[in-house]
Amino acid sequence: MHAVAYACAQLLRVGDVCHHARPRPDPTARRRAAPAAARIAQCAAGRTGGSRGGDAGTGHPALQVYYHRQGYGINDAGFAVGNAFSSTAAVAWEWDPFRRAYSYLAVPGAAEYSTSPSGLNDFNQVAGYYADANGNYHSFIEQVGHYTIYNAPGATETYFDGINDWGLLQGEWEDANYNAHGFLATTTEYFQSVDYPGSAATAIVGINDKLAICGGYSQSPLFSGPVLAFVAVPE
Repeated sequence: MHAVAYACAQLLRVGDVCHHARPRPDPTARRRAAPAAARIAQCAAGRTGGSRGGDAGTGHPALQVYYHRQGYGINDAGFAVGNAFSSTAAVAWEWDPFRRAYSYLAVPGAAEYSTSPSGLNDFNQVAGYYADANGNYHSFIEQVGHYTIYNAPGATETYFDGINDWGLLQGEWEDANYNAHGFLATTTEYFQSVDYPGSAATAIVGINDKLAICGGYSQSPLFSGPVLAFVAVPE
């Protein structure tokens, strides 16, 4: 895949207090919610479901015991992913609309409660990120219980924020100085860093099947100042 040239457009000012903070180490610091998927999580509460991957056999309680439940992504078939939190625990979940049940996601070897799914495509490939035992963040793709781990080239931390139906992933990577950059990638050889022109920090948080992207940027490193939204389409 060749590098994509983008024409960017600034959308709006989000506000002086809106920082693109990643949950390090607090998983409840998720920066956005998806109300429709959250309602699906409410429907799932109280139903029994299986476990997935490294979470197998842990016997998590039903979702209603978690006081804070959010959905982060939903595909065209109605499969959805998100996290649920209590004061002492957290779980990553996937809702199956056909079984009307949820299952759990946990990257093998991840720090406890750190697995965070960001979205999924119509092939039920789930993209997200997790922390290792040292608190450093890496990205993953999960499909049918199999996890593929991904780190952006030269990155100290990598966060997948979504995946489209072409298998193209987007998100944020941080360099050795923890400066944030947006990126597009596949799990094979393609990687393209994408920064909003003139910005000190960029994150890409959405992509569609026509390769249009959206996200946020700041003139301040580490998103320590005002964050502005942008959309960009291939030229």
